[in-house]
Amino acid sequence: MAKANFRCVAVWKVVDDVVYLELYKSQTNTGQVKSINEVMLEQGYAEPSTESYLSRADHEKRMRVANAENSILEAARLSKEKMVNYDDFDAPVVKENYKIIQLRGPFSPLEIKLHGSIESSLNKSVDIDGSSVNTVLLDTELQNYHTRLLVAGYVGQTMNGARLRLRQTTMLPNIPGLPMLLSLLFCPTMRVKLSNDGTRVASILCGLGYNEYTDKAYYQAHDLSLVLDTELTEDEVNKINQIRFYMNQGVKLMYDLSQEMVGQQEMIRTQNSLKKELIELIRMPRRQVERINVKFANVWWKNNIDAVILKPSTCDDAEFIWPLLWFVKLNNIKNYSPNVSKNLDDLDQIARNMTPVPPNMMCELCREPVFDVYEVREHLVSNSHKEAFKRI
Repeated sequence: MAKANFRCVAVWKVVDDVVYLELYKSQTNTGQVKSINEVMLEQGYAEPSTESYLSRADHEKRMRVANAENSILEAARLSKEKMVNYDDFDAPVVKENYKIIQLRGPFSPLEIKLHGSIESSLNKSVDIDGSSVNTVLLDTELQNYHTRLLVAGYVGQTMNGARLRLRQTTMLPNIPGLPMLLSLLFCPTMRVKLSNDGTRVASILCGLGYNEYTDKAYYQAHDLSLVLDTELTEDEVNKINQIRFYMNQGVKLMYDLSQEMVGQQEMIRTQNSLKKELIELIRMPRRQVERINVKFANVWWKNNIDAVILKPSTCDDAEFIWPLLWFVKLNNIKNYSPNVSKNLDDLDQIARNMTPVPPNMMCELCREPVFDVYEVREHLVSNSHKEAFKRI
C-alpha cells in the first residue's frame, strides 16, 4: 500500500455493515492528492450517482459526531435506538358500535410503476399478469432515475379500455440511454424537441410523421414522445444513421441474394460493418441530464423554438425502409457559466407556474435577480434578455 502511495482519509459511511471510504492517491511529482473516485469519473470508468437515503443519513450522523463538542457522548446518543415496550399500553376496549374498514396494501416504496410509451396508452393503467415472473418489480437503485424498458409479448386491455394487461414480459437492463437508442434505431421518422435555450435535446418524437398539407399525424395513436434523461448529440445521430444505412443495405441484399445477383460475402461484409457500428454506438460516452418538459413535445409540425436543420451526411434513398434521421444545430454556451442552461429551463418552468420561485433566484445569463413569477415573466420577454440569448 505504501509503494502505491494510497492512503485512506476518512470513512464516508457504513450501511448494512459495508464501509464506504474515500481513497486518495498522492502525486509524488506535484505533491497533489487526488481522489480515486475523481480519476474514475474523468476516465469514464464510473458515473456519478445520487446516494440513497440510508447512505445520506449515516453520513449526516458521522458529520454531527465529528462536529460535536463531545464526540463520544454524541456518538453514544445517536447509536441508541429508542425502543417502545407495547406492554405499557392498555388494550383498546371493544365496543359494539365498531366499524370495519377495508385496508389496502402494504405497498413497497421500491415497487416499480409502469406506464405506456405510445400516445394511445398514456392515460391507461398498466398491470402485469399475475402468473408472470415480473408481477412485482422492485427498484433496487432508487438513486438511478434513468428510464427503463419492459417488453411484453402480449398486450390486452379491459372492456372499457382503461387498463392494459401484459404477458410474456422481459425487463431490459438498466443502460443509460437505451430507450432513446432503440427508438432512434427503428423508428420510421423522428423529430427532436429542444430545450428553451436551444442547447440540448429535451425530447424526441418518433412515429410515421405527419401530412405537410393538413398538419395531421399519419398514425397519432402510435406516436412516441420520449423525454430524455441522457444527452443526445449530433455524433450519435450520425452513428445511428450509419447503422440504419447498413440495415437498409442488408434488406436489399436479401432480395439480391434470392435472385443470385450478389454473393454471400457481400452480406457478410454488411453484417460485420453493422456489428462494428453498433458496438461503437453502445460504447459512446453519454452525459446524464435532467428531464425537462417543453411545449409541443407531441406535435410534429411545430417546435417551441426555431432551429437550423442538419441533413444527414450519408446519401438517402426513397426506397429505404428506415429513412435517415435529421438533426438540428444546437446553441453553444461554452463561454457562459455551466449552470446557464439549467437556469434558463428553471426560469421557464417558473414563468409557467409549474415550480415556485426559490430564494435568491436570478438569471445566470443576464446576472439579474428575480423575486416572483411576475418579474420572471417580465425579464424573459425583455429586450436585454433576448439580446443576451441571441449572443449564445
